Amino acid sequence: MKTGYACCLITLLLVISCKPQTSWDESYARGQMLYRQNKYSEALPYASASLNAARYFEDVDQFRILQSLYLLANINDKLNKRETADHFYTRSLSVIHTLKQSDPEQVYNIMRDYSRFLHKQQDLRGALAINAELLDYLKTSKSSIEPYKLGLLYYDQALYYTAYEKYESALTFIKWSVRIFENHYGSGSLRLIDPLYLLSTLYYHTGEYRLGRQTAELGLKIMEDNKRSSNREQARLLMIAAKNIRAQKAVLTARNYYEKALLIMDPSTGIYTPELEQIYSGLSELSLLLREPKKAITYQVLAVNTSEALYGKENTNTLRQLVKLADLYRQSGDEEKALRIEYDVRQRLSALIN
Repeated sequence: MKTGYACCLITLLLVISCKPQTSWDESYARGQMLYRQNKYSEALPYASASLNAARYFEDVDQFRILQSLYLLANINDKLNKRETADHFYTRSLSVIHTLKQSDPEQVYNIMRDYSRFLHKQQDLRGALAINAELLDYLKTSKSSIEPYKLGLLYYDQALYYTAYEKYESALTFIKWSVRIFENHYGSGSLRLIDPLYLLSTLYYHTGEYRLGRQTAELGLKIMEDNKRSSNREQARLLMIAAKNIRAQKAVLTARNYYEKALLIMDPSTGIYTPELEQIYSGLSELSLLLREPKKAITYQVLAVNTSEALYGKENTNTLRQLVKLADLYRQSGDEEKALRIEYDVRQRLSALIN
């Protein structure tokens, strides 16, 4: 908390020290330009100066104050000053609530970014609340925004409910998102890829495995028809299709889908991705089901190595993968290796705690 207060104090001092004579237009434009160039530290004093100008000049209205606060929130977020960013987002909302008339596009951008910011901070309740407030605002104000943006709001709400493990609620919102994209952009639009992936995931969690597989395969077909070659998107769709297929007891078919995903991600490139780790882990589980313990161990070792490369040796995800590897060795009759890995896990946990 002290760090957050210190950051707020530094920003306040920057605001006070800025000359009121600096025009809002000049300061804001400069800060915005530097922000877009990813020069966040350089952008900060100009954004602060624009807020200072908005306070001291009568001809600068609340809309400009709101823009300055929003820019400061974005900059501090990029600088990893989370508490300071939250402070400016909260102040932005306070200004929005006092405005008799508001610009729907401006309100949309601020509130959606704030909900996504809260999601990154694992504040799922906050993210859901802000997103729900934005949806209500758009309904009550009867504001017209691009269908794409409205579809994204429903997608975000489904994403937050999924993270909260409220799958039925998430299913309602993602269906709305898919419907909006289909109605306005066509059933073959690439805008459907992410919503269809999430819909397939939710069908899996709610036991609708046949629909889950069909939905993932629809996403793959859209990518093929549009000649879209995003390897990670394809791999994700193949994996969620495989999960739904495995749940239907078609283990061999599920493994085929995972193997297709592995070919697409091409481990020979030496590039580690979360998708690659998930593929290895999935193939390990399926190999065990197919009574191929040696393959299961080989794939699980690869899952461990990939997790270590991505997240580090003491990361909880890596430790979980190691525990799975120890179980596989124990099931294959190699108790010595299992015990050795479990000892290694305890050592890493001890280092993590200390």
